[in-house]
Amino acid sequence: MKNNQIGDDVAIAFGEALQVNSTLGTLDLSYCGITPKGAHHILDSLKDNPALTELQFGD
Repeated sequence: MKNNQIGDDVAIAFGEALQVNSTLGTLDLSYCGITPKGAHHILDSLKDNPALTELQFGD
């Protein structure tokens, strides 16, 4: 997903999808236009998700 300007709205929807994820192990959301609001929603969705072991944010 790196370098895709998805922003917070898509990040929030992505977070909802991650709640039921059982296979995705790595996700790079660098340079995606996600603010702390969107990042917080994604991180909250991963509390009970052991599948994702690597997550990257950054600009």
